Amino acid sequence: VWYAKGETGGEMVEFKAGGIDAPGKPYRDSFEISLGTVKLDTKWTRYELDLTGDDLSSVIGGFCWVATALANPNGLTFDIDSITYE
Repeated sequence: VWYAKGETGGEMVEFKAGGIDAPGKPYRDSFEISLGTVKLDTKWTRYELDLTGDDLSSVIGGFCWVATALANPNGLTFDIDSITYE
């Protein structure tokens, strides 16, 4: 669970966890989950990745965000706050 907001609104960001599975590496994530790309507002909004039922026996990438120039041609600035694991 976390909160995020964009500086101007309309920023496009993907939030995810897991998915690290590099061939030949000794450690990897046992799961992968994503909210997909979300459009941020200028007001704090609560987001959550529901991990119920996922295999959490190996966690390398506990949380990340992804943004692309294609989705944000003018760049982006956004804030994330209060990341918690419940």
